[in-house]
Amino acid sequence: MPVDAPRRATLVDDEAALPALLARLDALAADPVSLDTEADSFHHYFEKVCLVQVAVAGEIFLVDRSVRSRWRRSSNASRPDGS
Repeated sequence: MPVDAPRRATLVDDEAALPALLARLDALAADPVSLDTEADSFHHYFEKVCLVQVAVAGEIFLVDRSVRSRWRRSSNASRPDGS
C-alpha cells in the first residue's frame, strides 16, 4: 500500500502567528477539524497542555502552549480556556 508523503506542519509559537492561524481556521470553518493535545504531568503535578495539534483540510498546525495566554477572540472561535 502506498504511503503518503509527510505533510509540512506550521508551527505557531509566538503571538504574531496566532491571528493568521485563527483567520485560517475561520476560513476553513465548514471543514472537519482534528485536534490532539500533548500534556506534561509525570504524575507529580497537575497536567498542563504543552502542545495542541490541529489538522484541517490537509493543513497541520502545531500550537505551542506558551502562546496560550495570547489567544484573542475571532468571529468563529473562542479562547482555548473556554472563555
